[in-house]
Amino acid sequence: MNTILLIIDGIGLPFPVIDHVIQRAKSGGNDVIGLFIKSAEEPPVGYVFPSDIRPPDSRTKDDEAILEDVEIIVQNMHLVNSMMRIKGIHYREELFTNPSAEKIATLASTCSFVMLDANFDTKALLSTDLTLEDLTEAIIVPVIPIAG
Repeated sequence: MNTILLIIDGIGLPFPVIDHVIQRAKSGGNDVIGLFIKSAEEPPVGYVFPSDIRPPDSRTKDDEAILEDVEIIVQNMHLVNSMMRIKGIHYREELFTNPSAEKIATLASTCSFVMLDANFDTKALLSTDLTLEDLTEAIIVPVIPIAG
């Protein structure tokens, strides 16, 4: 169980956190699991008045925006995979959509510790509603927030 769980929420890619995980994995001989989590929906844009009527094609545009954001996450997954492989770190990845803190805690229980961005609560596109507090309460192994 000498594994680091790296949690990344939404489309953002916290490079300082990833660099820290790479350094820690190299020095400690750790494997890494990259857990990418995302929401199934985009956050609302702007302020919507109750009398506003959605144009008929807006659902298609919303769906297209989500697909584009998911593609960014997939590209981020490939990039992190490449970064780990180049450094010789045994790495695998998971993608969860709207996971509960308990589902993440189940995966984390197979790891030595969890590392994530200290700004985890700052939300970006396709970020989940989970908070750092939710995760630290649910996860039984140490959770280490890394300042970016």
